[in-house]
Amino acid sequence: MTCRPSYTGYQASLSSDFKAGTTQGWAEIAYDMQGHDADMQPFFKAAYVRLRTDGFQEQGDAATALSGRSESSGNTFRVTRLIVPLNFTGMLRSNSAPARVGGTHLDR
Repeated sequence: MTCRPSYTGYQASLSSDFKAGTTQGWAEIAYDMQGHDADMQPFFKAAYVRLRTDGFQEQGDAATALSGRSESSGNTFRVTRLIVPLNFTGMLRSNSAPARVGGTHLDR
């Protein structure tokens, strides 16, 4: 990449090379468990995201050249849930609604 800053009484030509990339992956598992009195569905989801950037140093006029260091960060996201159907009887008809129990956890 080339940058040419200029203003009254000043001109420069700066160049640098910069790269960045990400890695991402995910998986999920769910299983229906049939019981005598209740049905349950345990559920697990995990995702991983990683960002990596190269450092850079602009070449050219030292007074206006920028620089940056390389960085790398990764995050893992996990979701665990237990889904249990909840049955109830209304005045005129039988209904069912899902009740969900669980939480989300983030590792950094």
